[in-house]
Amino acid sequence: MFGDVCPQEGKGSALVLPFCNTAGMNLHLDGISAMVSPGRHAVLLLDQAGWHLSGEVALPDNITCHHWNRLVDQPWRTMSIGLGDWTLRF
Repeated sequence: MFGDVCPQEGKGSALVLPFCNTAGMNLHLDGISAMVSPGRHAVLLLDQAGWHLSGEVALPDNITCHHWNRLVDQPWRTMSIGLGDWTLRF
């Protein structure tokens, strides 16, 4: 399952596929891209799964991916994401 959420706009989507691979990731990115409002830009936080890191990932122009290992060295940023007011609504 590939899933995403936009806490600010209350949007989300998911794909249930038989395999987690680069082709599935590309389908998911296309779906996210289509949901991004005109003039907006999506930022994704990803782990280091092989299908996230593949050189064959087709990243749409309105999406930026930041790999999880960038956050590991910045605990204050991870805390601000995980402890934001929006987390209390779930």
